[in-house]
Amino acid sequence: MYKIVFVIIFSTVLWLGTDKMAINFANNSGAPSKIAMQKIDLGLFLQLIREGDIVIIDMRSVQDYEHFHIKDALGLYSQKTENEKEKFREKLNTTRYIILYSNEGIEGKMQQYAETLFSQGRNNVFIYAGGFNEWSAAGLPVERID
Repeated sequence: MYKIVFVIIFSTVLWLGTDKMAINFANNSGAPSKIAMQKIDLGLFLQLIREGDIVIIDMRSVQDYEHFHIKDALGLYSQKTENEKEKFREKLNTTRYIILYSNEGIEGKMQQYAETLFSQGRNNVFIYAGGFNEWSAAGLPVERID
């Protein structure tokens, strides 16, 4: 019996891939926020980008964001007009995945913002732990505001 269960689980992992299982687990979980706001690595981040329907939020300062940021990321602190703030909120409300990042690691303000989003009913909040430093070191696309 245990062998059959093991083979089924092992086959599922191979078939779906571990990244896909992590996404599905976060999507279907009614568990506490720590699961829904899971920390992700670069591989899972790229997987979510390939799937589409995401918003990437840069949690760094306005100066850092304007200097360079991950391509297509929105700066949390860079919306200056009420119109920009409204568009930002609309984007959050209509997207499937929300990914937060800073320079590296997980900062207190990231965790706080993730918890705020979760309390507003956004269950697919991910924190990219590698941050901008890992992203740029890997040679992945960045943008600058001129």
